[in-house]
Amino acid sequence: IDSVNTCASFTLVSGDTLNVSNASPLIFDIDFSSGCLDNDGWDKSGVIRCTLYGFMKNTGANCSCSFVDFEIDDNTLSGGIVITNTGALSLLITTSNLKLKVGNKYIYIDTDMRSTQLTGYLTPHNLLDNSYLTSLTATLTDRYNSEFEVFSEELYKHYFCKWIAGGIAELNDKNNNPQVIDFGTNSCDSEAIISIEEKVYTIELE
Repeated sequence: IDSVNTCASFTLVSGDTLNVSNASPLIFDIDFSSGCLDNDGWDKSGVIRCTLYGFMKNTGANCSCSFVDFEIDDNTLSGGIVITNTGALSLLITTSNLKLKVGNKYIYIDTDMRSTQLTGYLTPHNLLDNSYLTSLTATLTDRYNSEFEVFSEELYKHYFCKWIAGGIAELNDKNNNPQVIDFGTNSCDSEAIISIEEKVYTIELE
């Protein structure tokens, strides 16, 4: 948990920081209060409440987090995620009733994501040199109630970069029409290329 490179404050709710287990979990809040600009460039407000069942460096340990009045750039994120250490520097992230409110409509996200750390594991107190390789399968229901299946195998993410640095993700609608997003070749920039049938567009990620 990075308590340095963020504008949030961390508050221990209950538990013993020296004795964390399934029988004795640690509960803490990541509190963005009424709002602040975080180091990843996003305005955030509200609280992320986490329950830690074991030290996350240990295989099998997991952390369950829920979003309480939490907003990113005035879009409300609710529900929760569970992060589990599956060994070999890999984490499994699953969602629980996760949804993003954009305006007066919701985007529903149901996903299993596996993230493997590539660099930075030898310097655990310096998260800025961390990088990850991520694969995911997800069901995404957008704010117009259209459902998509999402697949990706190799998405590169660097801690210091707010965007996905490389890899390809594919979205398929209910008619199995693919939309392919190419995030590039592992460089930190906001440009991506989206292909829809025979049309190709260059987009800028926020």
